Amino acid sequence: MRANTKTFCRGMALLCLAVFLQNCASTKKASIPQGWSYNLNWENFNSAEITPSDYLIVQSKEDMVMLDGNSGRVVVNDIRERGGFFSEIGRDFKEQVKEDLLVSQRVDIKYYHKELPQLGAMLLFNQVEKGDRVRSINLDSGQENWSSTSYVWNLDKYQDIANIAINELMGGSLGAKGMSAVALQTRMIESMIREVPEQNGFLFRTVEKLYFIEGKSGEILWENEEMAGTGIADVEYLPATNQLLLATSMAGLRDVLENANVDRELKQVALLDATTGQTEWKSSYTGRSEQLRVVRKQGENVHLDFNGGSVEIFDFDSGERLFGTRDGIQESNAKLASFTTDYNPMETPETAAPKLEGDAVYAVNPEEVKAVGLPDKQIQKFDYTTGEMLWQVEMENTTDIRDMRFRDDHLIVRLSAQQPDTMSGNVSSIVGKVKPLGFYAFSKKSGEPAWELTEPFENHVSNVIYEEDHAWAAGGKSLYKFSLVDGSVLADSSYEDHGMGEIKYIHESGDKLVLVGFKGVAIVSKADLTTQFSKAPKGRLRSFDINDQFLVIKMERLLSGQENIHVFNISSPSEVANFTLGGPDKDLHGRLGRQGYNPTADFQQLITITDGGIKSFEIY
Repeated sequence: MRANTKTFCRGMALLCLAVFLQNCASTKKASIPQGWSYNLNWENFNSAEITPSDYLIVQSKEDMVMLDGNSGRVVVNDIRERGGFFSEIGRDFKEQVKEDLLVSQRVDIKYYHKELPQLGAMLLFNQVEKGDRVRSINLDSGQENWSSTSYVWNLDKYQDIANIAINELMGGSLGAKGMSAVALQTRMIESMIREVPEQNGFLFRTVEKLYFIEGKSGEILWENEEMAGTGIADVEYLPATNQLLLATSMAGLRDVLENANVDRELKQVALLDATTGQTEWKSSYTGRSEQLRVVRKQGENVHLDFNGGSVEIFDFDSGERLFGTRDGIQESNAKLASFTTDYNPMETPETAAPKLEGDAVYAVNPEEVKAVGLPDKQIQKFDYTTGEMLWQVEMENTTDIRDMRFRDDHLIVRLSAQQPDTMSGNVSSIVGKVKPLGFYAFSKKSGEPAWELTEPFENHVSNVIYEEDHAWAAGGKSLYKFSLVDGSVLADSSYEDHGMGEIKYIHESGDKLVLVGFKGVAIVSKADLTTQFSKAPKGRLRSFDINDQFLVIKMERLLSGQENIHVFNISSPSEVANFTLGGPDKDLHGRLGRQGYNPTADFQQLITITDGGIKSFEIY
C-alpha cells in the first residue's frame, strides 16, 4: 500500500506551521521575539510578584525563587529538593504537625519582602520559621549581605488587642477573631521599612523600637525607643540640618488599635537627629495612618498630606500641631468609610489634595454620611496662619472632587466617579440624586461660582490632560478640548464609529493623545483630535500598561474567559503583536500572578505567565 506523499507532505507542513505559531506566540501581523524563559511547576507555587525594579518573586509557603525580570537571572533559589511519592507523604505529615503548632498557618507564602532599590538590596522576612528572621540579599550578586533574628517584626503579640479593637469598631457583628486574623494577614511588612539612601541605610520600625541600619553590613547605627506605632508612614531627610522628619503608622493594621482607643498616641510625627537618632520633638496626628501620603517641610511648618484630601500642619521648630483641614466630625465619618474601602462615597485616594497659595489653603471635606444617597461635600478656604475657615462652598449629592487647580482668579475642580482615574467610571446607575460630573470654577477670593462645564460629562468623565489655558477630557465615547479660562468647548470628536466603547483613560505622548477604551484603543492628534490609528479587538478591557512609546492591553472574551494581550506602538501608530495568555489552571496571588503579564525595562520586555513557568518577549 502506497502513501500519498504529496498529501502527507502538505499535512506535515501545516502541522509544523501550527506548532510554530502556537509556540512563538505570534500574531496575524507580527511575532514578538522570545527573550528568556524559566520553567516552573505551578502546583508548587501560589504567588508571583514583581517589584518596582522588575525583580520577580515566585513562592509558596515552602518554596521561593527570585529572578531578575530583565535577564531571567536567578537571584535567589530557595526551592526544596523533592523526593519520591512516600517522601512527599512524610513531608506533608511533618508540615501539617508543624503548621498546627505555629501561628504561621495563616500565611500562604514563605517570605514578605521589601526592596531597597537605591541600596541594591532585597529584605526577606521569613513567615514560616520562628524567630523573626530577616535576610538582606545583594541584588547584583544574589549573595546574602546579612541575616538577623534580632528585630521583632511579627505582630502576633497584638492578636488579643486587635480582637478587642475590631470588636468595638464593628460592634462584634463580624466576629473579632476572624476579622483580626484578616487584619494581621493583610498587614504590609514593607511599611515598617523606609530607605534613607543619603545616609546609606534604612529605618526599621519593629514592634519594639525604631532602628537605623547600615544597608550593606546590617550594623545598627542607632536605635530609638520613644516612637509609637508599628510602622513608618513616610520620612523626609533634611540635608541642610542632617535631620529626619518622620511619621509613624500602624503598618497595615488599618488603625484598628487607635480607632478603639483614642487615648493611645500611636500616630506620631517627629523630628530626629539623623546621626544619633535623638528625638528633637514629637507630636500626635489625627488622620488615618494608612492614608498618610507624605510628610514634608513646608517653609517654617511641617505638612502631613493624606490620601482623601486633607492636610495637618505643625510648627517645624516646636512640633506644635497648628490645625488640620478636616478637624471635627468629618474626620471620624471619613475614617469609618475608608475602613471599608479606599474608594468610598466620602473620599478616595484621588480626592483633590489641599492647595496652598500665599496665606490661604484650599481643601475638600465630606459632610455627614446619609442613610440614602451620596454625601454632600464642601470646598473650603482656610487662613494658613490661623486655621480659620474663610469661606466654604456646598456641593450637594457629590461623588468625588478631584484635580484642584488655579487659573487666574479661579479655583477649578473636577467631579468624577469614585473609581480610579486609570479606569474611569460611569454614575448613570447610581440611585438617587447625583450632582453632574464635570468641571466647576469658583472665585478664589469669595468662593462664588465662576463657570461650569458639565453637559458632555454628566455621567462620565475621564482623567484630564492639562495645559496652561486649556485641557482635554473624555466624556462617554467622545473627547473634548476645553478652555480653562471660561469652560467653553474648543473642539470635540466622537469615536463611537471606531467601536472602542466608553473612553476609560487618556495618555499624552508628544503631539498625540492615546485613548484607552472599554472595547478598544485610538491614537489621535492633540491639535484637531483627528484619528491616526484605532483598533477594537474582541473582548472587554481588563487592564493596561502604557508609556510614551508603547501600550499593552489585556482583553477578556466574555463567554470563554480567554485573555488576549495586544501591544501597540504609539510613535508610529500600529499594532505590534497580539497573543493569548495561557497561564496555569489556578489563581495566583501577586501583581504578576493576577495580571498574567507585566512590561519591564521601560517596556523593552513583556513578562508573561505560561502554564509551564514564566516567559519574556522582546518588544524592542
